[in-house]
Parts: sequence; C-alpha cells; structure tokens
Amino acid sequence: MQDWAPSTRESSGKIKTGRITKQGSPLLRWILVQGSLSAIRHDHHMRTFYERIKQRKGHGKAIVATAKEMLVIIWYMLTRYQLYRYINKTRYEQKLESLKKIGSQ
Repeated sequence: MQDWAPSTRESSGKIKTGRITKQGSPLLRWILVQGSLSAIRHDHHMRTFYERIKQRKGHGKAIVATAKEMLVIIWYMLTRYQLYRYINKTRYEQKLESLKKIGSQ
C-alpha cells in the first residue's frame, strides 16, 4: 500500500490529500496497471468505476485510479479474510470446477 500512498498536507489542523506518489516499486505499479486493464474488461464493478473516472479525468488517470482501487480492495480482502464483494458467483463456481478437474488428473 505504501507504493501508492496519496500525498498529504496539513495546515491549520486540516488534512488535504493530493495525488498518488510514485514512490516504491515500479514493477508493482506496472503489475497493478496491467491488472486494472484486464479488470475493466472482465469485472462489472471495476468497469463502472473506470468509466466514471474516465469521463472526468481521461483514460490514463482512470486506469491509475482503478489500479489503486484494486489495491485497496486486495488489502481489505487480505486483512479481513473476505472474498471479493462483487464476485460473479457463476463464473467463480465454473473456475473452481475446472481447477478441481485439473487437480484430479
């Protein structure tokens, strides 16, 4: 999470958040952007998030925002031991079945 931490400024007791910093691993940043490109094609929640940002900010910033959103979701899933909230249950079941078939061979 530290890789994509938003910059913060404080003045008179008010905290303002800014752009996403570019500190941290460039490889992790690349992986998250590539993952978000795939996610907007296959996941309805990520697609609607991307489209909403794209209308205001453009493609590039929308992809980075989607990658950050993905990172936040992953962090919550790992820390709370939960499944993805917006999962497509039928697709998830199909994938589990295909993995079981591969494992039994």
